[in-house]
Amino acid sequence: PNEGLLLHIVVRDLITHLPVQDIAIGCFHPNARGVRKTVEPNPNEEDCREVWMAIRRRSDDGSVSAVDRYLTRGRSLEEISDNSPLRGKPRVSNQNMRAVFGERPPVQTLVMLESELYEHMTIAEEERPELAKQPALMLLWEFISGP
Repeated sequence: PNEGLLLHIVVRDLITHLPVQDIAIGCFHPNARGVRKTVEPNPNEEDCREVWMAIRRRSDDGSVSAVDRYLTRGRSLEEISDNSPLRGKPRVSNQNMRAVFGERPPVQTLVMLESELYEHMTIAEEERPELAKQPALMLLWEFISGP
C-alpha cells in the first residue's frame, strides 16, 4: 500500500480548459526484487521509499507552463529528466514494473487549471519552504498528506 502511483494531476489550460500537462508522482521500495542492486536486501533501507515524479506535456509546441518554475526549479525538463524512475539502477522491466508503479490506480487523481495548481504550489512553498527544493514531496504534502 505504500508503493506505486500516488498522485496524478491533469493540468488544464486556463483559456481552453484542455489538458496540457500530466504530473505523476509515485514511490517504490529500494529493497524490492528487481530494483535493488544487490542479491540480498539492505536492512538500512527497510524503512525507506524512493519518490519519483514524471512530467508529460501533451503538446510539442514548445510552450512553457507557469508551474514549470516549481516543477523544474529553474532548469529545463531535459536537464532534470531521467529515462527511468530508478535513476541509473536497473531499468523498469516486466520483472520490476509492479514494484515501481504498483498494481492499483493512483491514490489521488486531480484535474485542475494551471492557475489553480500554481496558486497551490505558491502557498505550499511559503508554508513549507523546506520542501520547495523537492517538488514531488511538496505536491504530495499539498494534495495527499498535508493538513
